Amino acid sequence: MVYLLWHEDDPEVDESTLVGVYGSEAEAASAIARFAEHPQGFSVDAHSLNGNRWLAAIPGAFLGNAAND
Repeated sequence: MVYLLWHEDDPEVDESTLVGVYGSEAEAASAIARFAEHPQGFSVDAHSLNGNRWLAAIPGAFLGNAAND
């Protein structure tokens, strides 16, 4: 698993910035702590490696079960 740390400046706007990719949830939380003056707007998403993502956006893509998902 990898943990993607995102920051969203304005919840009214559907736009986030990828801050970093971490090997554990604790490492991602530690990164958030370094932004102690501005802790709002962060989120962490867990993702498995070697799995397909976002295939629904590709016309004609096969959406079967991926081996690791």
